[in-house]
Amino acid sequence: MLCRMNWGCLSFLILFPAGIFIWAAGERRRRAAMPPEELKELEAEEKYGHIDDKLECIFCHSKNCVRTKLEAVYEDGTDANSSEGIVLLLTSSTRNGTPPKDEYIKARCMNCNSYWNMFPETQE
Repeated sequence: MLCRMNWGCLSFLILFPAGIFIWAAGERRRRAAMPPEELKELEAEEKYGHIDDKLECIFCHSKNCVRTKLEAVYEDGTDANSSEGIVLLLTSSTRNGTPPKDEYIKARCMNCNSYWNMFPETQE
């Protein structure tokens, strides 16, 4: 089998996992070297999105503490970025095209820990 495989494919099969492993090890070292408050801020950024300066919390009315993140959900309520969403996309695309998808903005106030959903502005 290896004698019929071209060198580009063989090198990809070897170098791609090695590159991912090296990147993951560097990421673990970088996170271990961060101060705890900076690491907490980075994890909140990854989980809830960036802080939107223009938004005000609809519950506590404080500013500069609302994080927003664009979410995509299929019509049946499955998150598009979850493993169930990927399986739904793969199975439905083979049968009858891509499933209909809705997008909304998930907002979370870091002051009062409240969250709500908003529809994104339409580009017209």
